[in-house]
Amino acid sequence: MNKVLESVLDECLNRIEAGNEGALDACVAEHPALAPELEPLLHLAVELESLREDAPPAPGALQA
Repeated sequence: MNKVLESVLDECLNRIEAGNEGALDACVAEHPALAPELEPLLHLAVELESLREDAPPAPGALQA
């Protein structure tokens, strides 16, 4: 992954994690040259995050 894509991906993921509505689409629109690589990565990150939120806690995670 090139450094520019890595930097933009990091910035976009931070915006999405902060709960900014429309951040994914805005990031893709702001970086059209990177869109073919950026968009699938952002969609994957959002999907993985939703799976993580739905997953039960790891065994022992709730033990104090």
